[in-house]
Amino acid sequence: MGNGTTTTILASAAPSTRHLRLHGTYDYTAPTTTQARCWQAHAGKLWRRFTIALRRKLAATAGLKVFEFKNHARLSYARAAEYQRLGVVHFHAVVRVDGSDGPHDPTPAWATAELLGDCIKSAARPVGIDTTWLDGSTLCSL
Repeated sequence: MGNGTTTTILASAAPSTRHLRLHGTYDYTAPTTTQARCWQAHAGKLWRRFTIALRRKLAATAGLKVFEFKNHARLSYARAAEYQRLGVVHFHAVVRVDGSDGPHDPTPAWATAELLGDCIKSAARPVGIDTTWLDGSTLCSL
């Protein structure tokens, strides 16, 4: 199916951490109720921020400006969410880079599986959300 570069990485996170953690570094400690609720409430926003960071990282690594990226490559995702034993959702994701016209367009030569994996890890590290109470005190940091 096409010539795309595909990397499969389990993108998961514990509510007690500030950022997404990739498979192999998952923190299985029990989150507090507040942390778990914050994670559940903000998981979609964290995923969105991660995808934006990934596109920026790939563009920079390829020597492109972000707005030029779409003329050279297409980034696609397949994501599934599931609940763990502690009741906290985590995601499994397949991230794919194709040529600018999709899966039937040749993948750019710079878009290797290794580069994609490195960019995924680099993009996930800084992604986070701080939630505050009305008085400005911290409710949770993800």
